[in-house]
Amino acid sequence: MKLPILLLFCFVSCAASGKNWALLFTGANGWFNYSTHSNLCHAYQVLHKAGIPDERIVVIMYNDIADDPQNPFPGKLFNSYNHTDVYKGTPLTYTGKEVMTDVVLAALKGDKEAVKKLIGREGKVIDSGPEDNIFVAVSDHGGPGSLLMPDRLMTAKELNGALREMHAKKKFANLIFYLESCESGSMFEDLPKDLNIYAITASDAKHPAEMNYCEDPKIKEVCIGGEFSTAWTENSDKVDISTFTFRQQSVAIKKGVNSSHPQMFGDLSLLNRPLKDFFGGKASSDQMTLTPTSQISNSDRAPFATMHLKQLQRQVHKNPTDLKLRLQLARIQAIMADIDLYFVQVARHVYPQENIHSITESSAEKIRNWDCYDAALKAVSASCPGLLHSPKVQGYFLSRLSVLVNMCNRGTGPVVSEAVVAVSQLTELCY
Repeated sequence: MKLPILLLFCFVSCAASGKNWALLFTGANGWFNYSTHSNLCHAYQVLHKAGIPDERIVVIMYNDIADDPQNPFPGKLFNSYNHTDVYKGTPLTYTGKEVMTDVVLAALKGDKEAVKKLIGREGKVIDSGPEDNIFVAVSDHGGPGSLLMPDRLMTAKELNGALREMHAKKKFANLIFYLESCESGSMFEDLPKDLNIYAITASDAKHPAEMNYCEDPKIKEVCIGGEFSTAWTENSDKVDISTFTFRQQSVAIKKGVNSSHPQMFGDLSLLNRPLKDFFGGKASSDQMTLTPTSQISNSDRAPFATMHLKQLQRQVHKNPTDLKLRLQLARIQAIMADIDLYFVQVARHVYPQENIHSITESSAEKIRNWDCYDAALKAVSASCPGLLHSPKVQGYFLSRLSVLVNMCNRGTGPVVSEAVVAVSQLTELCY
């Protein structure tokens, strides 16, 4: 019996000798993306209370919501109906134009020189070593194999490549990744199980993530939480992180998520670790008072991809004679119809004589041709920024990237990217 005891002692002592690091990021911006910022700030509050010092927490967020003119509580962000300010004290590492895909990846990998070249100044990074544990949390818009950043789409291929590189360079002992976005399961479908990385996503590869707290009487037009993010942050606020495990939290997350099918990937042995191993080991009596997710009704929720549409539909239902609201709703529906037409035209450009229904009307297949799809995403980022970065419809636009996945899987190669550019040039909404 001495050997198991010795191994256990080594496991505990080795875990205790490393440091905790955290990276929190979102690429979303604009008033309608309120929830992504409040989710991220709440995540910071959890980690700060748990004992990770600010110098080892990197926060990447556009930071245009708290002081938005539409915010009835200037300088504050709330993540539930009880209006606890989660923005206060959040140490913002990179904001505004510094929020770029390459900055996120460089900060994650601990590449200080790359960050300096990108933004012209030195910036905090995850400067971790082989005994350290890293926690990453994201709340963002996403589509098949992609996350939306202000400059372009971050792809699953490059994110997983960064994680593999970190593992090869012994940048961590273990890494846990919490990802909230639509179709977020598609980001880790190819994550190996031998990298000491565990990832949990808000949805599978085919469904949207959902926002919650969507009917705040004082904060209009937006949802102020994401149900995956509030599920894990509210749970973390209530439990004893020294004993509560990630396996137990995964159960709490699944109970707190309404319909988006959370998925787990990678090294599932990390589920047996207590939260303190990644969140920090300090016990705190300074607990936030939060509304339990179980008290949120279905009417308080909306998909990330169509949040603005759902909010307008609710308002029109309550005020059916309000012509201004009905016109706003009609405009959003018209733009979404134009997005559908955009992708039909892309498919028709490649398949002028064939039946394209299975390509344009089916959900995204598992991505098999990454070279083609990577190139197509770069073409979308460069040639159709108008739709990609329109806060009211960007989520829906991302969901329709399924058409490009399905086309690439049929071996069409660079023709897909060429079709994206050609159709974008003829689409006024792209600019």
